[in-house]
Amino acid sequence: MTHTTHATTLQRAALLSASLALSALAGCAAVASLQKPAPKAAPTPAVAAPATSTQAKAPVTAVAPATAAPATAALTWATFGPATATTAQGGFINTFSYSEKPGDVAMDALAITGDLLQVRGNFVAKGASAWAGLGVSVEAGNNQPMDASGYKTLRIRLAAPNGAKLRLRLLGTDVKVRDSGCYPGFSQVVSAQDTVYEIPLARFATEAYCGANGATVAQTLARFAMVEVADSSDPVKTRSVQFSIGAITLLP
Repeated sequence: MTHTTHATTLQRAALLSASLALSALAGCAAVASLQKPAPKAAPTPAVAAPATSTQAKAPVTAVAPATAAPATAALTWATFGPATATTAQGGFINTFSYSEKPGDVAMDALAITGDLLQVRGNFVAKGASAWAGLGVSVEAGNNQPMDASGYKTLRIRLAAPNGAKLRLRLLGTDVKVRDSGCYPGFSQVVSAQDTVYEIPLARFATEAYCGANGATVAQTLARFAMVEVADSSDPVKTRSVQFSIGAITLLP
């Protein structure tokens, strides 16, 4: 019994030893597999680091707007056709009429004949208004007021089939001054013949009633926005109104 037990023990020891040997070999193979170097990856192209400057950056300073340089060439303010709402330069054409008492003035729709803007209407003395008028204001190109201080003369093409004394007015951006009629104006006698008039801007002046509230020519030109052309009747007398406006130009 004792011998049999001893033999079994030896067999188990031999089996255990063989098992351990196999485990050791497997472990060595696993380690060798783990330690096998991986294939080398393709080298990554070197990327240069952004260049940096050690020079101190100059501080940003505000630049004052340049003063208006003297004008050296004529400026086309407006030409007309084919639309009646805007000029060829993109400025609005605004119509207006007024009278001391309602019903004493009526304005027709604007029309275009060739390159002329036609302005028509009527004064009616039924209300016995002391004053009335009708006309148009022609805005700067693209409706952008400009500094026109460098210009000296207004050139404008006008005609009136029955003859007329038209009021020309330079308008700035101050609505209060504009509504009170206190921007500088000039009266031009116009004949039936299509004529180009050149009027020095220095001849424009505000109405006497404006007093200190009137804008000077220099103040107006610094923010020049519109050229107004109107026929007025003071006092109102019944008559038709008709006049045409052609190209408007500023001359240095």
